[in-house]
Amino acid sequence: MSAKIRMNTEYRNKFYNRIKDVFEKEETQEQQAFLQARENFDVAQKTTFDLAKQVVERSYPKEDVDTLRVFKKKYGEPCDVVAKDKCFYFAHQEDVDDEGESKETKSHFDFGLFGNLNGQEHYGSDDSDHFAHAYFREELKAKGCNPDIIAQQSGKDSNPHKTKHVDMCNKALGKGNTSHYSDSEHNSIGLAKDFNAP
Repeated sequence: MSAKIRMNTEYRNKFYNRIKDVFEKEETQEQQAFLQARENFDVAQKTTFDLAKQVVERSYPKEDVDTLRVFKKKYGEPCDVVAKDKCFYFAHQEDVDDEGESKETKSHFDFGLFGNLNGQEHYGSDDSDHFAHAYFREELKAKGCNPDIIAQQSGKDSNPHKTKHVDMCNKALGKGNTSHYSDSEHNSIGLAKDFNAP
């Protein structure tokens, strides 16, 4: 009896994989919308990155940045505020609040593959994995990875199956250690390196 169940499962999996393959190769509106969205993202990201760079360069003259780089080279990480990466930190002092304290608006943007563009200071979120897996979906599939695992496991608790496939995808993309403050510095191999190149 158990042999039959095993065979049925095997047939179901083969059947599922064949149907999935047929549907993935079919040209659909959704597929075209995805490809168009990826193209639009590339243009929007470059435009936004260039604008952020202009704002920073206007606020910090090249001579000052060069001086800071000398200090960084001499004193190391404590002076690391001028790294060549895709991160920008913006802060703005505003009017005082009701209690007489000055208010500050601050945002951090990381244009790297596993960064964030929502202004919050956190790295390695699930959202960054979702984006990276979707953006390089074809490349991950070609490497035998499952870039759809996060969507397939949506609503389920974390489990070894999901973790294994997410880790495989991230490794294939070149995702490194994200415990450091600059995510893009640690994603310095493979597809992540190419995406993160300033």
